[in-house]
Amino acid sequence: MQGWLGTMTSFRKSYLRGSDHLTNRPLRRRFLRYDLEVTESNLELVDRYEEHEPLSGQYIAKESRAKLDELSTESRDRLISNLQVRQLLAAVLSSLRKEIDQDGLKIFFDPQVDGTLRPKWRYRCRGRWQTDPIQIEEHTELDDPYFGDPNIMPVSILELVTQDKHYYQTTTWCAWFGRKMQRKREQVILGAVVKELA
Repeated sequence: MQGWLGTMTSFRKSYLRGSDHLTNRPLRRRFLRYDLEVTESNLELVDRYEEHEPLSGQYIAKESRAKLDELSTESRDRLISNLQVRQLLAAVLSSLRKEIDQDGLKIFFDPQVDGTLRPKWRYRCRGRWQTDPIQIEEHTELDDPYFGDPNIMPVSILELVTQDKHYYQTTTWCAWFGRKMQRKREQVILGAVVKELA
């Protein structure tokens, strides 16, 4: 399976450093599916994906795991004891993830009357466009601007947006947005688990 998939390369349009032209670049990751697995009386959401290896040009199968700690005891027990329910929910979540990935998670900046910008997430979920506000907060050394709450943007990032019209090409923006996008996607998917079982 891996050998066949490894010969197929997916591309995305993106900016190379120091260039203002869109360029075809291999997708770093390709999502495969979600699984729900029971481990030591606990429940984990398994993200199965392929990661592009630049040297070989092939995709290598990998996975990441997240514990579903936000579920009620009743919902967790139900999933642990019923394989069919786990498989059905995993299929629903996989479909939701593919829908989100198809249109992407984007950040828009709405201009306000006072001249400031108000950032917000926009993404497609369950056939509808969703918009979530992003708060602007001061960043301190104790905060983690990359792996923290995806609905919070440091003032320094907003200043970058207002001062540099090519902010989306900067290393600072790409690093911050890439990690926040992953966190936001996780938040949406894990939130869907809770809603499905409510």
